[in-house]
Amino acid sequence: MNKPDKRISALIEEVRGDILADIGCDHGYCAVGALLCGKVKRVYAVDISADSLEKTRVLSEQTGVSDRVICLKGDGFAPIDARADTAIIAGMGGIEIVSILSAAKELPARLVLCPHQNAYELRKYVSGKFRVEKDFAVASGGKFYQIIVLSEGADEYAEGEFFFGKNMPSTEDYKDMISARRAVLEERFGRMQIPSGKLRAEYEEVKAGCLKLKI
Repeated sequence: MNKPDKRISALIEEVRGDILADIGCDHGYCAVGALLCGKVKRVYAVDISADSLEKTRVLSEQTGVSDRVICLKGDGFAPIDARADTAIIAGMGGIEIVSILSAAKELPARLVLCPHQNAYELRKYVSGKFRVEKDFAVASGGKFYQIIVLSEGADEYAEGEFFFGKNMPSTEDYKDMISARRAVLEERFGRMQIPSGKLRAEYEEVKAGCLKLKI
């Protein structure tokens, strides 16, 4: 297995405990990587795709950890018969992550989430339901990824934090992300007033973030 990219490494770094649930495991990089670096002792690798599970199974065999990877076909946490300490849910949109969280009968104590889109909807859902330990951005492969780490508790997101999060801990990648998004929106609308609604709210959050960070 090659060295994980910055996104995968950041996700694995947030894992705690002995048992990991990798929900939507896809290629298996998080599942196998967490075992190889000694973060966990056992992994439940879950995906609705048999092809993705096969990729994970093959990778686990190639790296010598197949005895500690349990591949399960299904949706969300439903196939798992034990409570994991940490769950990684990545490689899907925020609305899909909300669906998985809301359908779960029991959740791990720690959630490491990485929505590829619709982070706004995800933060709206988790606000007041979980403690927000971290909410930061990483750049990898020419894209920006938002990583949200939750535990048991009840923190609220403030207005102006739903699109791009808390920048906690503060990263240069976060600054680059909102700067790039501002450029996209301003190029798209030019001198025109951005319409009211969700897009306008996003732009106001971008502008406020850039002002705060003196970008």
